[in-house]
Amino acid sequence: MRNCIFSVRATDAAITVMNSLTQNRPKTSRSPQQQRDDLCVQEALRILEKKLRRVPRLVAPTSAKDYLRLKLARYDYEMFGVLWLDTRLRLIDFSEMFRGTLTTTSVYPRELVRDAIKFNASSCILSHNHPSGECEPSTADHTLTRVIKQTLALIDVRVIDHIIVGTGKAVSMAERGCADMSLPPLLPASGKSVKCAVKA
Repeated sequence: MRNCIFSVRATDAAITVMNSLTQNRPKTSRSPQQQRDDLCVQEALRILEKKLRRVPRLVAPTSAKDYLRLKLARYDYEMFGVLWLDTRLRLIDFSEMFRGTLTTTSVYPRELVRDAIKFNASSCILSHNHPSGECEPSTADHTLTRVIKQTLALIDVRVIDHIIVGTGKAVSMAERGCADMSLPPLLPASGKSVKCAVKA
């Protein structure tokens, strides 16, 4: 992959390229330059994922935000994903869980429980993009975070953050103090699965 030498510091440049690709993408075939740009972005993602797997602990959200900005910024529809972590807060895997529309994604907590068990995860970082470019958490984002935290807590999986990706930037709800567990419970008494819609 010549012409594709990336360092982690090149994340912003790669995101700029990716944003221009998604905004100006013709629905037909890709030009050779666009194909090279796509390869460079894929290489940047590979490097960041490798870096995330080597990090002893994902304590600071910076690495996770950089990775998720590259991973989710390319979509012109909402995509909800999860970084699954082990007991030492190391990356196990990233799952693109739910695809939505331009402004909404339906998220089913029972599917997150299934993946948490599949990956034998101890904790996770939730993420989704806002195709509008605005990455301020909405009321639906706060509600969804609470419901998922409570659902995953039943199987001893901690939600340590919810990162929202906009155009060229990402917001960590944990950094803003938005994702605390002191909020009132939202799980239904019946214990049935809960469907939440995330709206941008």
